[in-house]
Amino acid sequence: MTSKFEEAKSSKSLELQDIANLERLKNVIAGFELGVHCEIEQIADRRPLLSITPSKLKTYTDYVGLFHPVKLLLHAENHYEIRVNIVENAEAGKYEFDDSDFLRGLVTKVSVKSPLKICPGLQEFKYQDLDTKLGYQPKKLFSQKWPWPVNRHVECLIWHSPTNARKSRPSLRDCCERCKLLSRELDRILERRKKNVSSSIRRSAKSTHRIDVLSPASRKIRLQNIRGERKYFRKIARKYWEKTKVHLNEKENQELSMLISEIEASVQGREELDNVFEEAEKSKKGRGRTLKEVWKMDRLEFLNDQRRNGN
Repeated sequence: MTSKFEEAKSSKSLELQDIANLERLKNVIAGFELGVHCEIEQIADRRPLLSITPSKLKTYTDYVGLFHPVKLLLHAENHYEIRVNIVENAEAGKYEFDDSDFLRGLVTKVSVKSPLKICPGLQEFKYQDLDTKLGYQPKKLFSQKWPWPVNRHVECLIWHSPTNARKSRPSLRDCCERCKLLSRELDRILERRKKNVSSSIRRSAKSTHRIDVLSPASRKIRLQNIRGERKYFRKIARKYWEKTKVHLNEKENQELSMLISEIEASVQGREELDNVFEEAEKSKKGRGRTLKEVWKMDRLEFLNDQRRNGN
């Protein structure tokens, strides 16, 4: 019992001593006249520390609420750390209570007079969900979801002095050089992917691009794709047609002849037929084109019957 009492007494004495030392440190920093906000913090049973921020005001985001984007923590055990965006350790080391020059330089880094900025990473929409857009995660790209979505270089400087800010586009002005280099690399990758997709669209059987303006190689591939797609859907249509075809007597054949003739001859009939194919295609990809081939086969079979009957 006595041992626990002595231990608690010793712990309390150390805590009071730490707070007294940090209060003196707080007064020294106030003498620097850098306009920073100082506050002694203590979490649970840990030793107290002095928290230094550019101002008392906090930043707000929907992800984490109120917080200080950058914070200098001076621990009672004579070590410090510069914390950025809550969880990032931008710098750490040792300090001495009586080394005012070192302390001034350290506090200046987090004051409003500091040339240092937080690298925001790649914020533009085109850099979001790159693993989905590209099909893989670029090796030099680091992504995280908490405390908020971030995309940046795996070796991002995070807390740095921006260079060539005027030459950079607005979204990259505060970015570190590594993130700027990464953005250029990703831009090239995305541009290549865009060209490949565009080329693939022009060459596809469904393309609406004029075939006469394509290069000879693209024109050849486009025609091959058209023939291949037709062959594929004809094969499927043939399978369904064989399953569903029925034999008609002479009267039914004449009635079907009139129906087909009316549909084919009428503008409204052709439009309605196209609508049927379009709705089928919307319900399931390929269904409309298959149905169209079945219609062609039915029509062809009917015309062949007509020729045979005429003979």
